[in-house]
Amino acid sequence: MSAGFQAILWNKQKKWYDIVFVSAILLYLIAYFTINTLLYPTITFETMLIRSFGTLALIMLHVILSIGPLARINNKFLVLLYNRRHLGVTMFLMASVHALFSIFQFHANGNINPILSVFVSNTHYNSFIYFPFQTLGFAAYIILMLMAFTSHDFWLSVLSPRVWKTLHLFVYFAYLLLILHVLLGVIQLESSPVYFVMLLLGVGWLAGLHLYAAYKEYKFDNRKLIENEGWVKVCAVDEIEDSKAKMIFANDERIAVFKYGNKLSAVHNVCKHQNGPLGEGKIVDGCITCPWHGYQYEPVNGCAPAPFTEKIATYHTRVIGNEVWLNPTAMPEGTFVEPTIIPANLNVITLTIKQSSPFYIGWQLTANKVFSIFAKKVSVIIVGISLLSAVLISFNQKHIAASQFIFNDKKEYAGQLILKPFPALRTVTGKDVYGNPIIKTYPLINVWKFGADSLVKEILGSADVADVVLKGDILVRDNVEEIVLNYGASSIQIKNKTSTLDRLMMNEGKDTVINGEIIDPKCYFGAMNPGEGKPHRSCAIRCIEGGIMPMVTYLGNDGKKNYTVLLGENGVSLNKVIAYAVAEPVQLKGKIFTVDNWKVLEVKIPDGLIRTTLRK
Repeated sequence: MSAGFQAILWNKQKKWYDIVFVSAILLYLIAYFTINTLLYPTITFETMLIRSFGTLALIMLHVILSIGPLARINNKFLVLLYNRRHLGVTMFLMASVHALFSIFQFHANGNINPILSVFVSNTHYNSFIYFPFQTLGFAAYIILMLMAFTSHDFWLSVLSPRVWKTLHLFVYFAYLLLILHVLLGVIQLESSPVYFVMLLLGVGWLAGLHLYAAYKEYKFDNRKLIENEGWVKVCAVDEIEDSKAKMIFANDERIAVFKYGNKLSAVHNVCKHQNGPLGEGKIVDGCITCPWHGYQYEPVNGCAPAPFTEKIATYHTRVIGNEVWLNPTAMPEGTFVEPTIIPANLNVITLTIKQSSPFYIGWQLTANKVFSIFAKKVSVIIVGISLLSAVLISFNQKHIAASQFIFNDKKEYAGQLILKPFPALRTVTGKDVYGNPIIKTYPLINVWKFGADSLVKEILGSADVADVVLKGDILVRDNVEEIVLNYGASSIQIKNKTSTLDRLMMNEGKDTVINGEIIDPKCYFGAMNPGEGKPHRSCAIRCIEGGIMPMVTYLGNDGKKNYTVLLGENGVSLNKVIAYAVAEPVQLKGKIFTVDNWKVLEVKIPDGLIRTTLRK
């Protein structure tokens, strides 16, 4: 709605609004991707995508939640309020990239539905520290989705302003869920205090703004009123600017008393559109104009001009001496009330005392100079915050491993295919000083979140080993390599049903106790980066329950990181048994065997799993 009741398209103010925020968004993303690519060459594109859009959406949400209280504290911030819903929908789109890619990356292509996986992969709902943080983010995303889908005024009309407003107040619940989502997720992985400080500053900023705005309103609502025979004193006549209002709180309602020319009229302060404060607005073209979105009402009857049908309550006023008095009993919405005429001698005084202060609504083609200058300053601040946030978040993102997924390398590897103790390819890389072959073993992992056991068993049939040539992509971390069979059964071609290479001989196992972490070796070794810790826990559970052999990473006596495949007694699979303990510190007791360049730890469950930080 506009002063002239004409359709509002992309005027200068709306274009400037979008240009500023789109520029800030693009600057943030460009800075984030550029810095991370330079600082962390091994970081995966998916990780940058998920983290950049997630942090961007959270920063945007802080800006959006700041606009309301800022506009109540200082009306110059109305330049941000008018298109706040537009900004909110944009924030939802940024959050959608983060949410959808996260669900696909961590939960899709496994053995259960990805949405179900969000809720059942990590089941530590009885623990605060280890609570499944992804479920919190999912719940917040659903709230943001409902808000974005109902942002148009069509839904405000269908749902009614009260229901619509209540629904959109759930943004604060979504914000709380997102703060917990971040606290229990990425921040547990990244050790830099900068993340804690940034999050604390954001929460403190919003809390301080809302508390200060609420305090101002509390002081206003609790002012002591002067009453006389059912009427209350509002103010002196000359305290009300021409075409502006003075607000008062009486009968548990906020009432706006407007002065226009030599007349006074009073209406209910709440706009029917989105509960905007009419008393902070101005009379434009003879109508009370809401400062939030330009909705208008006639001051004498509280009716929106045709063809609009909104109505607000009206009140009786009077002038006694130089004072404005109000009867706080509301008339029915849309009731005509004769405006109070200000005596001529008082009117002359009023018009010469004050000059009308700046007023702005977003649909105006040109903003008041005061607002224009302020808007430019705010634009610089927003763009600056965007760039600074990208730099701080990127430079303090330290948990990126020197791992790599050499995808689509299309190399062929020849050697001996084995199923036990774990699916692997044994290759000869040379001979030692005694002329014996030097054997390097590559553990095999299937496509997506599945192990290679069934595939290798199908290829071998009744045989124990076979000479094969296979195509696969290398995963490498800490100079340890694995092969991912990204082409299914066509990845392996049998050359000889037996093998020219000697059979694997396992040494006698040694009793040992290991303190380490159970990992999903596919993501940990580079399919994702980072592919470890609590943020990756749900994905690791899906991979291990999908058949990828679990491994344990631990520090050896020399302080170097070691890896061992984890099996049960006599080489049985533990995938279904130990999934709950993935990504947690564990102490394991069992026998450790040497398999070429790998180790295998066989433990007896439950006795072999001595300690975890959680209960099953």
